[in-house]
Amino acid sequence: MKILFFDPHSLIYSSAYLSRHDKVREAFKSQKPFSTSDHFLRHVKPDRAGAQKLARAATEAGLLLYPTGDHYTRDLLIKHNVFTDNQLAPYKHLMLRPDDNDPYRRMFAHAQALEVDEWYVCGEMALDERLKSFPGRNLVSTFGEGVSDDLISQIRALHHQH
Repeated sequence: MKILFFDPHSLIYSSAYLSRHDKVREAFKSQKPFSTSDHFLRHVKPDRAGAQKLARAATEAGLLLYPTGDHYTRDLLIKHNVFTDNQLAPYKHLMLRPDDNDPYRRMFAHAQALEVDEWYVCGEMALDERLKSFPGRNLVSTFGEGVSDDLISQIRALHHQH
């Protein structure tokens, strides 16, 4: 199994997406900081077209997607029709400390629990210094662009590498 871990918030609510959609931007700005992710997804339309573009590129490259962090869970992204079940890698219960919310440790633990052959990461998380130890695994695109043509090209190129 090959997984592309992605940072949901930076991709489905990117600055580029919000700047093109005034009503979505206003809804985004009006949300309270303590809103649940479920409430947020219900009231602020995510970039479903960008999400599907990401999913198509991942499928072409033989990858399943999986969200990083714990705000936009696999189940929530399916519930709100951002992705379908077959576009996402399976959920696996992780044995981490109860207070451990580090998205990188969660990502590594998830990959190990599923015995993933290859993994990659995209979105704002791909810019983190901790990923420099894993060259070629982080797909970096311009900050704030979301699901850009450059990101899609990098994902599609993975198919040709292996």
